[in-house]
Parts: sequence; structure tokens; C-alpha cells
Amino acid sequence: MRHHSSPIRAGLLAIASCATLTFGGAIAAPPAGGTGVEPSVDKSAILRRDTDITHSSSLEEARNARAAARRGELRLEGQDYTANALARCDVHAGVDKVACEARVMGFGGASGTVDGGGLLRWVETVVVPPDAGQVTIAPRTAETLVLVPVTR
Repeated sequence: MRHHSSPIRAGLLAIASCATLTFGGAIAAPPAGGTGVEPSVDKSAILRRDTDITHSSSLEEARNARAAARRGELRLEGQDYTANALARCDVHAGVDKVACEARVMGFGGASGTVDGGGLLRWVETVVVPPDAGQVTIAPRTAETLVLVPVTR
């Protein structure tokens, strides 16, 4: 059993601290004179039909990647993938957004594979009532627990 007494700011501060540690590093720029991306290689694979996605959507994605690379917006580092995943959490609000960000940052559990059709991530979320000074929580999973204090 765990005892927690924390205001919403403490919970958000903990998530912000994790995000700062995760995303604090600098993003490397592509080598001078190039974008670090070779869309023509991707296009040739598409034309050979070496991919599982449709021909037209593949070509459109290759065009979009090339345009983003020219603008300097396309990076291939893992941090960018995580930042993109976190940005997808912006459609959610409140507890749902906190849970989404926690899953992206690796809290909770995961099952499945990308090759198998998808990766399912979950996190146990406990919403603490605003008038609770101290609560006792009995986690239902062995994974990380996310506490979300609610304010009125």
C-alpha cells in the first residue's frame, strides 16, 4: 500500500521533470550540404513495391518527407519520434492527456508488436479527489502507477 498526498502541481512537476530529463539533449543537425534523408531511395522501393502500403500514399509520403527535409524540419533522431508522439497527446485534456504522456514516456506496460498489427500501451491511472488530504492506494498492476490530483 502506498500513501500519497500531493497537489496537482507536484504531479505535473514530476511529469515535467521526466520530460526535461528525456528531451534535454540537443538535436543534431544533418551534415552540411545535405538533409540526412534520401527520399529517392524510398521512392525506388515504392516503385518496386517493396512496401506494404499503397503506391499512391507511399509516393505522397515520400514527397512530404522530401519537402520537410528541404525545410530542415525532418530529423531522424529518436528524440524527434518521442516528441512527435507527445505532440499527439495534445488532442486530449486533463487526466487523459497525463495518461497519454505517461505511456509515451515509457511508464506502464506494453504488449504486442508493430509487425503483429500494433503495440498496445497502458498505464494505471488513479484520480485523487480534490478534498482528499491523504489517500491509500492499492495498485492493481505491477506496472508504474500515475497519480493525478484533481483541482476544482
